[in-house]
Amino acid sequence: MFPLSLLNAATDNQILIELKNGFCYNGLLVNCDKFMNVNLKDVTLTSKNGQEFWKLNSCYIRGATIKYFQVEPELADRVKDDDGFSGGAVSRSAPPLSVRGRAAAAAALRPRSLSARASVERRLQDSAISVHPTSHTAA
Repeated sequence: MFPLSLLNAATDNQILIELKNGFCYNGLLVNCDKFMNVNLKDVTLTSKNGQEFWKLNSCYIRGATIKYFQVEPELADRVKDDDGFSGGAVSRSAPPLSVRGRAAAAAALRPRSLSARASVERRLQDSAISVHPTSHTAA
C-alpha cells in the first residue's frame, strides 16, 4: 500500500494532516492529486503548540509540505485488501494508521524478513569477520 493510494481511498472521509511546520489540519478530504496536494473542507486548524484553533470552510495543502497524515484503520484495511497486500492483518482495536513521509511510509509497509541488525550480523558471520571490543588500560 502506498500513501497516495491511501489518500485516494480517503476521499470523502475525515483525515488529520500534520505539516512540516507543525500545524495540524483536521477535516473532510475532498480530493487529492498525484503530487499529494489535497483539498479539505470543514477544517479545524491547530497551531503547532496546540493552544490556538481556527475553523476554515476549505483549504488547499501542497503535498510537499505534508509530514504526516492519519486515517481510520477500517479505511486502511480496505486499501490493503484492494491492493492485494499480503502482510499481517490489522486488528480492529488498532490505532489509526499513520504515515510519515512518502518514502518512509512505503518502506514501513514493506514486509521485512530480517531486522536491520540481524541482517548486519548475518553478513558479518558470512564474511568471517570478527569484531572484538578493545580494552584500553592506563600505562
